Amino acid sequence: MSRLFLVLAVLIACVILGWSTRTYLGARAEADTATTFHTSISTQAQRLDQLRNSAPTESRRLPPPPGLASLIAATVSTAGLAHSSLQTVTPEVETPAAGGAFRKTAARVTLDQITLPELGRWLDEWRKAEPAWVVSSIDLSPTAAHRKGPQRTLRAGLSIEYIFAAAPKDTADANP
Repeated sequence: MSRLFLVLAVLIACVILGWSTRTYLGARAEADTATTFHTSISTQAQRLDQLRNSAPTESRRLPPPPGLASLIAATVSTAGLAHSSLQTVTPEVETPAAGGAFRKTAARVTLDQITLPELGRWLDEWRKAEPAWVVSSIDLSPTAAHRKGPQRTLRAGLSIEYIFAAAPKDTADANP
């Protein structure tokens, strides 16, 4: 009889061991799948960061805040130019750029009675203060016989541009 109990106990142990092995192998397969999924997600997140960082900064840039004239006036003061040097700031109409993926806003700035070193100081201050606003053209012309020391004074007409991401079109408003 004791031998029957021993055989029965071994048989029950084998059944439990078989069931446990099956459960273990299923859990192991799920863990392997989860590890593979985690690795894939991690790799994709790293790739997304790489793509985001390699994208042009314009694609992450919002439209410019209002107050361009005050920004320009502040850099004129910071550069040590007379406040009267800033003659005009004329914003231009916002236009599409780069096939519609971006928008461009531009402005025309006129500085008068300045020397070339003063213009250089202002351009340096402007680049430091507002790196997103790029000077796209400069037109220089001498002013009528005014001099500041050995330097002749100039009138500088500058075009500045700011390129930013176009707002995505709302597909709910699209007509079929």
